[in-house]
Amino acid sequence: MSPEFYHRHWCRSARAALGSYLWKNVRGEEQVKEGEEQVKEGEEQVKEGEEQVKEGEEQVKEGEEQVKEGEEQVKEGEEQVKEGEEQVKEGEEQVKEGEEQVKEGEEQVKEGEEQVKEGEEQVKEGEEQVKEGEEQVKEGEEQVKEGEEQVVVVLRSFEVVVVLRSFEVVVVLRSFEVVVVLRSFDVVEVLRSFEVVESPFNPLGKLRRWLWSVVVDKTTEHQTLEQSCKVNP
Repeated sequence: MSPEFYHRHWCRSARAALGSYLWKNVRGEEQVKEGEEQVKEGEEQVKEGEEQVKEGEEQVKEGEEQVKEGEEQVKEGEEQVKEGEEQVKEGEEQVKEGEEQVKEGEEQVKEGEEQVKEGEEQVKEGEEQVKEGEEQVKEGEEQVKEGEEQVVVVLRSFEVVVVLRSFEVVVVLRSFEVVVVLRSFDVVEVLRSFEVVESPFNPLGKLRRWLWSVVVDKTTEHQTLEQSCKVNP
């Protein structure tokens, strides 16, 4: 082969190598620019990541504090559960006691109803006795009007002599007991350690002769005297 052939071949090879070099150089500059931009973006991402790391560490600290608080709350909750269980036991015992009291109360209610019925019957009987007593009072008032103005009543229990003027007598008989109400009376004399003296006049007629267990208040005039006493057999 001639020298011209080698020269042409070498020139072609040199041109191809130079073109490839230049192309690679231009391409590398673009890649350098892209790499620098990626570096900047990476640095920004690094900064953001560091900030996120700081925030994450703060959140970790807060989470640890919350964990501690949660553990304390768990302990308190367990204690409250124990107290609640004890209170439940006490409440069950109180419920049992309350049920027993309810049963006792129901029995007492039944007994009370029976007593109410008996009381109503006694009230009816008492009303009938009151009516009879009122009739007897009317008869006694008529007898008093017909009697003397001055009456001497001698009582065996306290041995007292009382003179009554312009008085009213109300008699209510219940089971052989008499309630005597004397109004507008004058006390003339009180004798103690006195012998039993029969009344010369009996203003109560059918009540026989003797009344006893009376308390006389001689300090005040025109004061009502009320006393429950028995009829002397």
